[in-house]
Amino acid sequence: MPHYRYLICDLSTEKLKGSTKLKLFVMALKLAYKRNMMNEVEKFLMLIKDISDDIIIIMTLWYLACVNVEFDLRKLVEIDRKLRIGRGEVIMTAAQKLIEEGRMEGRMEERIKIAMNMLKAELSMDIIQRTTGLSKEEIKRIKSQMKT
Repeated sequence: MPHYRYLICDLSTEKLKGSTKLKLFVMALKLAYKRNMMNEVEKFLMLIKDISDDIIIIMTLWYLACVNVEFDLRKLVEIDRKLRIGRGEVIMTAAQKLIEEGRMEGRMEERIKIAMNMLKAELSMDIIQRTTGLSKEEIKRIKSQMKT
């Protein structure tokens, strides 16, 4: 019977060995379709803190923004400032590129339309917030604009 050595990695644990870029890639895959992903972005920010190649960070941010509607680059910048990671400028560069392509604006418009429909259906603020990812203040603003 042949004896082969395989390197087996449990990608569900935090103890992934390898480069920071590999860890970032695996984390992006984990976050891509995760609900409430913004609750876990602190770990993501701690990883990008150690990556000097801005292009890798920007491409990862674009990927996450394209596949997960909950991913909010503005909130990521706020968390970056709060934790003093120092990568806010790179995050904003990614956001600006996405805005140029219209992806972020289109997604925001879609979330606003969904919130409006949910407000018309008289659903609770918490349900609207969890479904759309909008803040309570944004939902209140939409609600007040609907009345006028």
